[in-house]
Amino acid sequence: MKKLFTLFLIIACLLTCHACQQDDEDRWPPDDKRTLEVFVYYRQGNEMRVDYGAKIYLYYDCEELYNLTDFDEYQGNGLLMKDGEPITPFCGAVLVTDAFRTLVDKDRTVSILVESAVQDRITWTAFPSMGIDTPIKLTWILNEGM
Repeated sequence: MKKLFTLFLIIACLLTCHACQQDDEDRWPPDDKRTLEVFVYYRQGNEMRVDYGAKIYLYYDCEELYNLTDFDEYQGNGLLMKDGEPITPFCGAVLVTDAFRTLVDKDRTVSILVESAVQDRITWTAFPSMGIDTPIKLTWILNEGM
């Protein structure tokens, strides 16, 4: 009985090690990606509310454009102009849940533009390529009356 129990333990250990190896192969996020989460809120009185309907646009490789003053014009719907050339997003979404979640390339600079649905306001930020899969988590809180 002891031999059977020992054999059972050895088999269980081997199966467990194999399962760990399989988890590494099915890695999430994939090796070339990192997760991005964008939360957009606005203040109304003392309450914070989700800015449902806010538009979120993602751009790759706009290294020289780290803030909105670097652009000549924002034409809406994610279209930016710089020196007469259009800069278009690779991804656009409308905030319909508490956050926008996606995967982005970890080896490329990613820039995020948010256009509020509640206020006539846009905001922008950029994250340099880091070659690491550290998640990006952004939270914007827009103030009432801005």
